[in-house]
Amino acid sequence: MRVVTIYTKPDCAQCAEAEAVVRQVATRRRFRLQKKNIADDPALLEKFQAIVPVIHVDGQEIARLRLTAFVLETALTK
Repeated sequence: MRVVTIYTKPDCAQCAEAEAVVRQVATRRRFRLQKKNIADDPALLEKFQAIVPVIHVDGQEIARLRLTAFVLETALTK
């Protein structure tokens, strides 16, 4: 099963928007969702800082800051 990972942080409006897109796509496609709060991991916080949300599919980055359903669905079909 494909794995979609959202790197996020608290009080992030763009993160909430990206998560909503992921959940919308989940009504049409099967995948496992992982949500990682960069504030909980110093290495992730250093890596991503102000560029969240970052979305990966199976470990490959597909989007930063903004996600569309089209981009996610395309990545899931590869």
